[in-house]
Amino acid sequence: MMLSLWILTAIILAFSAYFVSPQKNFPPGTPIFFRYVLLQTKESLRPGPPAKRISGNDIPNSEIWAVLGKWAKAYGDILHFRIFSRHFVVLSSLEATLDLYEKRSKTYAGRPTSAMSELVRNGSVLFSQPGNRLEIYRRLLRAWLNPDIAKKHFHIQREETNNFLKKIVDSKETMSILARRYAGSIAIRLAYGDIPEIEKENFALIADELLKVQNQGGQPGRWLVNSFPILRFVPSWFPGAYFKRWASETHTKTNELIRKPIQMIRQQMKTGEAIPSFSTHFLENTEGLIPHRADREDVVACAANSFYAAGTETTSGFVALCFLLLSLHPEVLHKGQQEIDNVVGTYALPSIEHRAGLPYIESILKEVHRFHPAAPLLFHAATEDDSYRGYFIPKGCTVYANIWLMLRDPEHYPEPEQFRPERFMMESPPPDPRKLTFGLGRRACPGQHVGDVSLWLTLACAIAVCNIKSCTMADGTKIDRAFIPFTQGLASAPEPFYCHVEYRSQMHRDILDL
Repeated sequence: MMLSLWILTAIILAFSAYFVSPQKNFPPGTPIFFRYVLLQTKESLRPGPPAKRISGNDIPNSEIWAVLGKWAKAYGDILHFRIFSRHFVVLSSLEATLDLYEKRSKTYAGRPTSAMSELVRNGSVLFSQPGNRLEIYRRLLRAWLNPDIAKKHFHIQREETNNFLKKIVDSKETMSILARRYAGSIAIRLAYGDIPEIEKENFALIADELLKVQNQGGQPGRWLVNSFPILRFVPSWFPGAYFKRWASETHTKTNELIRKPIQMIRQQMKTGEAIPSFSTHFLENTEGLIPHRADREDVVACAANSFYAAGTETTSGFVALCFLLLSLHPEVLHKGQQEIDNVVGTYALPSIEHRAGLPYIESILKEVHRFHPAAPLLFHAATEDDSYRGYFIPKGCTVYANIWLMLRDPEHYPEPEQFRPERFMMESPPPDPRKLTFGLGRRACPGQHVGDVSLWLTLACAIAVCNIKSCTMADGTKIDRAFIPFTQGLASAPEPFYCHVEYRSQMHRDILDL
């Protein structure tokens, strides 16, 4: 009885926080929840769409980047909205984004946190907060993925690209699945080495399961505890406290999934069967990188997992979008083929040495990035109280950068709805989209050089050897230029589709085996 009364009192206090007079000053250690709901008057937060008193703003489940773009037209390039007690700021211009993400990178290097993420807690690099641990992660990744070292990985990218192009003709699987398998193979080989195909598939299944669980944990609106963090003190046996049991089980499961591949690699190292990789290298050589020897396996496990977690979703989405756009714009495909034939010839595949001599292929790459970024919304969080243009941004506030909207700014990209690679071949070309799509500030992708090479190589080789005829949705509906449906989430890609691909000739098929 007393426990039920305590819980009821806690919930009443959580709701009543919305009706208490706002204050600006809090003693150190004040819980962030109360800072959110009590902190500021309406005038001190940036204007945004009208919110309901309790629940805040209604956020759609589809194309949130486009909805935020409409709000930006009404409320300006920096706006505010709320979901229950959680506050969000949206940046919709390059100027505002660079001001906060780059010029104030230390203040905006955080990741949004929630009660559920704290309950689940694992070593995910993507969601790690600023601090020594994140710095160690990024130091290891930069050491393995910097431009000089990345040259040693080119054979992996070449082999996986060729394998991918051998499988796409007459395949009964969707392009989404094929592209994901391709991107995952590169990530796994970089992280764990040239392991046997059966082990590669096992690692991919583990990583996919981990991503699925992490996405469930971060799903907006799914968990009431994220809006009312005081509920995290409810015991797991209490009626309706399913979220506590789910969080406990997920904590155990994600940590097992992250560490299982490294345990397998460690065993292979003992028997002399391990293949050189990021994991084997840093399990043996971390002096000066990981301060405490006891943390080595844990740190390497989390960093290695990030290859798949961070790279597979975005790379596979980009590759699928390339095929879809080229099928819808055969004139672009044919022009790219002509350039490759003239520069590379018809008896060889484009290689990284040809890149500088293929400006139209480079322009296609940029235009795919621009047309629909693999991550339409960048998301950081303020690590301390801040103000911008006279408006308050509280510590812990999620700060989105709507790069989808920025890359459709008609001032820089005329007719932004059109897929036109030629825009990047003008005498005064618009800004390179990759300056945004690979992230900014202290959260910029440490593997962007390797990622960029993989994307270029896939695009160039696909254009060189393939004719991309048509694309249809899983239900048989033919896709046209008027509407391309995209998936929702932190990473966004075309909805699953089938792609009719043919080789330009038997000779073009044969060069994939050379």
